[in-house]
Amino acid sequence: MGEVHQGIHTALTEFDTLYNSAPLPAAQTVHLADLWDEYIKFLAKRIRNHHYNYLTDPTYGRFNLLRAGWQRVLDNNPTRHRTVIVNANLAKINTLAVQVEAIVVFNEAPFNT
Repeated sequence: MGEVHQGIHTALTEFDTLYNSAPLPAAQTVHLADLWDEYIKFLAKRIRNHHYNYLTDPTYGRFNLLRAGWQRVLDNNPTRHRTVIVNANLAKINTLAVQVEAIVVFNEAPFNT
């Protein structure tokens, strides 16, 4: 995504240079590359937050829905064998949730140039 951003930024910078090289009043100059930089930062964060919240939302997040399904099995007096399976799956879900919280970050570096 960083390379795509750089390509668009370069094209907009060239457009700004060409457009602003004409004799125009200062109020009519354009700065599309700067606008793009601000737009893409917020767009990328919004996309990341949407997907992150989809997984981790306390009420409707996928991890909590998975936990709730397995918890229902535990709540219905399962056999010892089924209890072992449920607890193992809950542990895996919790491990994955911890990994997502620790690993899924938004790398702003490509957008800060």
